[in-house]
Amino acid sequence: MMTASLVILLIVICCLIVNRHLLKRKLAGMERDLDERRQSCDLHRNIQLEQQTAREQYIETLKQSEQVLKENEQRLQIIFETSQSGIVQVDTQGLIVFANHRMAEMLGSPLEAVIGSRYVDHVHQDERDMAASLLQQVITGKIDHVYTERHYAGTGGNDFWGIFSGKRLKGSDGETVAIIGIITDISERKQMQEIMVQTEKMIMVGGLAAGMAHELNNPLGGILQNTQNIHRRISPGLKANETIAGEVGVDFDLVQQYLQRRGVNELLHHITMAGTRAADIIANLLAFSRKGTASLEPTPLPELINRALELAACDYDLKKKYDFRNIRIHREYDMVMPPIVMNSLEIEQVLLNILKNAAQALAERPSGTKSQITIRTRRSDQYAIIEVEDNGPGMSEETCKRIFDPFFTTKEIGVGTGLGLSVAYALVVNNHRGIIRVDSEQDRGTRFIISLPFSTGETAVLPLFAEINS
Repeated sequence: MMTASLVILLIVICCLIVNRHLLKRKLAGMERDLDERRQSCDLHRNIQLEQQTAREQYIETLKQSEQVLKENEQRLQIIFETSQSGIVQVDTQGLIVFANHRMAEMLGSPLEAVIGSRYVDHVHQDERDMAASLLQQVITGKIDHVYTERHYAGTGGNDFWGIFSGKRLKGSDGETVAIIGIITDISERKQMQEIMVQTEKMIMVGGLAAGMAHELNNPLGGILQNTQNIHRRISPGLKANETIAGEVGVDFDLVQQYLQRRGVNELLHHITMAGTRAADIIANLLAFSRKGTASLEPTPLPELINRALELAACDYDLKKKYDFRNIRIHREYDMVMPPIVMNSLEIEQVLLNILKNAAQALAERPSGTKSQITIRTRRSDQYAIIEVEDNGPGMSEETCKRIFDPFFTTKEIGVGTGLGLSVAYALVVNNHRGIIRVDSEQDRGTRFIISLPFSTGETAVLPLFAEINS
């Protein structure tokens, strides 16, 4: 009995030991599973954290990229709007689809009117076909970019010269989408080139004029002197004439009647007048060809201009043919302007030549209209501006380009020599380092603008165009 109980107890103990061992193994397995699950959760959590960090980094990078793009866009917008050059985008149909305000300002039109218009319509008519052909070559890809001078026609006759620099914009398929063009206004440069060409012509012709004048002076002097002597030899009242006539048995009174009836005295007068006119031309040639040597001194402009007006009013030809005194003179003087250092006689001659041209132009106006010449003075920086403006018939663009050329004249033969304004140009530009320009349109009058530096050491080239365009 006892033995059976012990056996049973041992069996129970063994079962307990086995169960305990099995339980430990099961607990160990559960712990391993728990550790694996814990590790899996930690890994998942780490992955989530990494993903969150990556998302945050991506969002931050995206924000930074957007900020950079925004700053670049603002930078380009500022450049686009503040550029001193016109910027346009022209589509494949030749229409302007994008433009900055400077482009609209250069064309003299509202921005809304520029966008949607044809690019070639803004090119001067003389160059429109050439511009259209060049634009088409860029659109079709025959050429990739273009760089050329172009004459543009602004609104209201506000033409200007510009350099067009354009390049085609390609799409993802490589085809042309549009042309981006930059137009830089070079009107001042073109005007400066014209001035330089004009100055070179003045220098070249000046040498020829000096030689011609000296060669013609001597024979002309002999003609005038001998004509004067002939006139004296046939003039009544001179005792020597009557004495010689009596010695040769000629009735001096009959000689006088013959000369009168045959018009000899009148012919001699014509010879004298023609010789005097030729002498004036030679004097102008010499003034045109040589540098000023007279002393320069401060001169008030109002006094100088009034003297020139008095001379014009007393000029015989102006009184006889153009009646200068019947022209209304309107004065607009800047009375606080300081005196200008100049050769007053030369500038007086310049003004007189301009006034003569104005009077001759006003004579061509229709009868019944009041003729007027306006003379104004004003100051611009370091320069004095004199403007002489008339309400005459004006001049064409071609005439304006040649108005300062030697011997160029629009008047009838015998009326003008074509040297008056050439002399004026030489006196202002060569002798005073100034500028003389003309602003005129057909049927809208003419305005001459003279820019003189207050000091002879100044150069009047730089402010020229601002004064002319103002």
